[in-house]
Amino acid sequence: MKKSKVKTLSLSLLPSLSILSVSSFVFSCEVSDNNEKHNIDNNKNTNQQNLQTNSLSKQSGLNKINVNQSDDLESTNSHSKIEKQESPTDSINNEKDSQNKEQKNQVTTDNNELNVGQSDSVLNNSKIEKESKIKSENHTDAKPTKTVDNSFYPTQPSHEFTELNLKEDEIKEKILSAKYLSSNYFSHPDYKIKDYKTVIRGDGKDPKKLELIDKSGNVVSDVKWFIRTQYPGENVYSSSDQTPEDVSINITNDGVVTGKKHQQEQRTYQVWAEWKGYLFKTYVQVLSDDEIRGVDEDAQSRAKVKEIVKGWDNLSDINKVLKAYDWIAENVEYKIRGDLISDQTAYSCLIEKSCVCAGYAKGFELFMNELNIPTKTIVGEVRREWHIWNLVEIEGKWYHIDVTWDTNVEWQKNRKKVKRTTYTYFLVNDNDIKQGRRYTKPFLESMMGSKYRGYKLDNLIKSEEDIRRIVEMQVSEKYNSESKFVSFVTGNSFTDHDLVEKIIQEKTGQKFVKKHEGRRNINFKTLSYVFSIDNSKISEIKTIDLNAEKISNDKSDYIIKIYGDNLPDLSKENIWVKNAFIENVEKVGNDYLVYLSNFDNFDSCEVELSVYKIGYQFNIIKNNKLTFNVLRHEKPKAQFIGINSNSGILKNLDLDMEYRLGLDPWQDAKTTEIELNNIGTREISVRKKASKSMMASQIQKISASKPSYIDKEVKVNNNRIIGVDSNMQYRLVDTNNWIDINSIYLENLKPGTYELRTKPGINLLASDIVRVQIH
Repeated sequence: MKKSKVKTLSLSLLPSLSILSVSSFVFSCEVSDNNEKHNIDNNKNTNQQNLQTNSLSKQSGLNKINVNQSDDLESTNSHSKIEKQESPTDSINNEKDSQNKEQKNQVTTDNNELNVGQSDSVLNNSKIEKESKIKSENHTDAKPTKTVDNSFYPTQPSHEFTELNLKEDEIKEKILSAKYLSSNYFSHPDYKIKDYKTVIRGDGKDPKKLELIDKSGNVVSDVKWFIRTQYPGENVYSSSDQTPEDVSINITNDGVVTGKKHQQEQRTYQVWAEWKGYLFKTYVQVLSDDEIRGVDEDAQSRAKVKEIVKGWDNLSDINKVLKAYDWIAENVEYKIRGDLISDQTAYSCLIEKSCVCAGYAKGFELFMNELNIPTKTIVGEVRREWHIWNLVEIEGKWYHIDVTWDTNVEWQKNRKKVKRTTYTYFLVNDNDIKQGRRYTKPFLESMMGSKYRGYKLDNLIKSEEDIRRIVEMQVSEKYNSESKFVSFVTGNSFTDHDLVEKIIQEKTGQKFVKKHEGRRNINFKTLSYVFSIDNSKISEIKTIDLNAEKISNDKSDYIIKIYGDNLPDLSKENIWVKNAFIENVEKVGNDYLVYLSNFDNFDSCEVELSVYKIGYQFNIIKNNKLTFNVLRHEKPKAQFIGINSNSGILKNLDLDMEYRLGLDPWQDAKTTEIELNNIGTREISVRKKASKSMMASQIQKISASKPSYIDKEVKVNNNRIIGVDSNMQYRLVDTNNWIDINSIYLENLKPGTYELRTKPGINLLASDIVRVQIH
């Protein structure tokens, strides 16, 4: 087994929200690297401050604190070690950090005094270690190897509320010192700031009010508010202080935060509330000018999509996809602006209506997300340039969509150029678009669709049955026409001409007269045959009167029954409908049952019936148009309950449902509760399958979140585990029972290895485990 790499982190350093570098692909039907924006604060100021006060005696059991702040400080505990157990997906990233230095500083403690920041001091030599490779958490939960008496476990003290009167300077220095302890070290478990994180604009247009609340959600008054900065230096500002120009946030006495203009992305500040001697922390992110522009453009784009799709609720998924495709193809112009950014967004497509392929793909994706239709973007190389397009899922199968290449195509008509949508790249498969494209196929061939392939391409050959249907229909319509020809559309890779010619001869009684192949575009071609037909087939054309009516049976409520006297043999080759799909045609006695699915819309849907067979003329005397009341199952109300950091139970299922993780293949629900493992960040999808009386439901999507902050908060101080709260649990290693935490620290620790995590819950995974070793 490969040895795991260990990363040692400072116990005393509080987490700050990371400032991320940003990079992006750029498409103008080519992709280039955008300039990465590095917003990493490298300027650090060391602040030497000392505080002596007796105000902590009721909060922490300590009578005196000496604070000496240093960015290089690492507090440890000589009888404990803290490790973070990571999920397998985390280990990939963390191996990159194996070269980090181990910094050592000491903090001496006893019941009366805590010295923070002194050189070479030790907080009982505790360590935090990150392991890059660990055993599965499921394995550790599977077989407990220890049982212990309840008296073994640490004590969770109750916390009396003791009001303390602190001066402003004392509050500020306690806020600065909290980074060496934990963010809730000076808090009380009965109170918290309402929101863990707040986002405001840097232009000052959306001030937001922060609130301290009690356990019942009641807002606390007379709170004092403070801002703690790390850039350009570590400082604390009260609501009455004037923040410097390079601090991008202000706060009022009543907790209203307002942003100031700046250009740095991911700029986040700690905001602290002080109430009667207790301190509570939250985070406020102040958006930069670029981030504001992105947020505004995204909001306008989403609002535009919502406006456009009004009235589409009753459409089938395939027709929703078609409507979105049509809107973009008809309204958006392909145009390269040259700045490599502004023409690449959903905003450029939906609002400005002028973009390149990336804008088309992102705009279409926004439509699909609003319509709750699974979609994915794909990048490939076309003519030595990068190109991006979409895939969509219909009835569990995937199809390519490239609206960029189908938008406003120019055609010559009566010597004039006209623009129209060709639908050449609407719901097609890998073989249809492979000519001239290089890309990695995102799905197995078995997951790619055929049923709706070329949905808007008339006379497309997908199977032998299609050839027979097209010949029956076109020959029947052209008995008396001067232009007797049969035309097809095929993929560029189609070579089975012999089969087409054989079927034409079989149906008409004559070999074709003339053949013509044409090129529709790079991926599709046309195929036409001039035919002749036996005179006997024309002179002896039989006229058949038939009737149609709606019926239902134990298989389906959506059936057209065709009946009449002396009906010839019919099959799916002969029967056509508009506004629905034919699933099957079944002969029952002398009648034919046509089973329908995927109606154009739900509720009232009119279906038009036609019948074609060479040598016959059909008159539908009764009901060539029938109206069905098309019903759909309600969206499922499944529930996900987390078990650990990577698994949970999917509940409230029934045996007619199916589910999946991410974009994996759909699986049947074989029980009402299913354990899902290795979830990671993948979305959970659930839907109810079609039945005899109802079409398949819309997809329910469940996103399970996972906290990540615990390893930055948990520390060991004076034989206590600090940095815990009521959202966490602990247990002794190799035992199964997790114990809820209801305090802000655990004390009276006996030797052993303890595991801590945030609680799993509804749509919530547990955090990765942090291990604390007490010797």
